[in-house]
Amino acid sequence: MKKRGVAILILAVILTAFMCGCQARDDEGNTPASVLKSGIEAFKNFDDEGLKKYFIDEGLENGSTSVFGDLPDEDGSMMEFMEASFSKLECKVKNTKASGDSATCNVDITTISNRIAYEKFLIKARAYEGEVDAEVKHQLWLEVFKDPDVSTVTNNIDVEFKMIDGVWKAIATEDFAEALAGGSFNKTGEAE
Repeated sequence: MKKRGVAILILAVILTAFMCGCQARDDEGNTPASVLKSGIEAFKNFDDEGLKKYFIDEGLENGSTSVFGDLPDEDGSMMEFMEASFSKLECKVKNTKASGDSATCNVDITTISNRIAYEKFLIKARAYEGEVDAEVKHQLWLEVFKDPDVSTVTNNIDVEFKMIDGVWKAIATEDFAEALAGGSFNKTGEAE
């Protein structure tokens, strides 16, 4: 009888250790930094479900449009264009401060500079012989984005997080989306 009791006790200890180990691995993936990195990968892959999983989209929360804009269709020239434009996107978490169900990550987001890319595009468009129609514009933009020496810009921003049902979610703001995009263009088409 003692052997059986000892065996049950050993089994209980092993199961408890196993369950704790599984929980620790799950918690490691549920930090603000890991959620942000996974969310940016979802953004780079144009994964709408992933964006919903990792981000609270401030635009949609306010009854407006998504701060991420419209995601491209999986087939078509826009997908190639978007993949090229975000090919240099990287995120480095510098520090994280958490308190209760909120947190802030200070991050450096590096991506292609829209201002410099637009300048290079204009140079290519002016040098092009012939009509610069939509197809030519698309090809010129691809050349700019795929240039190995394309200029990047690094923006340092704070990204806020909320804990919802035990899971961290990053709050995607207009400033965050603009940092991901490398700057924006004003209504005249010039980079800001």
